[in-house]
Amino acid sequence: MIHPLTRAIYEMCDEGVRVTHGSRCGVFDADGRWRSGDHFDVCPHMCGWIGRGPSAPTDLSDNRRFRSVSVAAQGASR
Repeated sequence: MIHPLTRAIYEMCDEGVRVTHGSRCGVFDADGRWRSGDHFDVCPHMCGWIGRGPSAPTDLSDNRRFRSVSVAAQGASR
C-alpha cells in the first residue's frame, strides 16, 4: 500500500512490515517500531494495518460511538 501523504510503500514481509520511502528501506513491526534497515519515521497506523491485517467485522450496536445511530436505525425500520 502507498501512504496517501508521504507516498511511502508499506508491504508485508517475513520480518514484519517493509517500508520503502525514496531510496530508504526499513523493516518495522506492526506497532511501527524499527527492526532493521534504514531507520526513519513511519506511520504506526499503516504498520498496524498492514502487519496485523484486517480485523473481523463487529456489530455497530456494540460500539459506544455508534450505539445511538444503530438504535435509531432499528426504530426507523420497524
